[in-house]
Amino acid sequence: MNKDEERSAAKDLFMLGRDQQYVARMLKISSATMSKWAKEGNWREERSTKFSLEESRADRMLGLIDYQIEALQATTERNRKEGETLKLLEKGDIDALSKLFATIKGKDLSWSQYVNVTRELIEYVSARDNDLAKLIVEHTDSFLMHKRELIAA
Repeated sequence: MNKDEERSAAKDLFMLGRDQQYVARMLKISSATMSKWAKEGNWREERSTKFSLEESRADRMLGLIDYQIEALQATTERNRKEGETLKLLEKGDIDALSKLFATIKGKDLSWSQYVNVTRELIEYVSARDNDLAKLIVEHTDSFLMHKRELIAA
């Protein structure tokens, strides 16, 4: 991995909420290099802004889904009160719900999801057998870098 790729991977991990020491260890770079990159790139501010925007987007998306569901329920109740037979949802309503669901769920695992699941696994193993956790950290780090390369390809 060249320096640009290392820096990009370091930023990705940092933006996922990992601390500088973890990132430096995982990428086998010095703590000083990691600190320098984070400072030069204003990564702390960017990460803070990113997390705020993600929370805001998720809240808005959930609000849209709630609104769509309430609108569909109101239409169904109105049709029942008017004595109409039950009707299927219109294709546009189904498409809208499907697209909102796909946006939230996503189809493929992103690298950030791999990192989060792997971190949870290491924490789980560490709580039960700290020596084993220390042994597998290098392998999980290697796995994560491999997945990052595959996703980027």
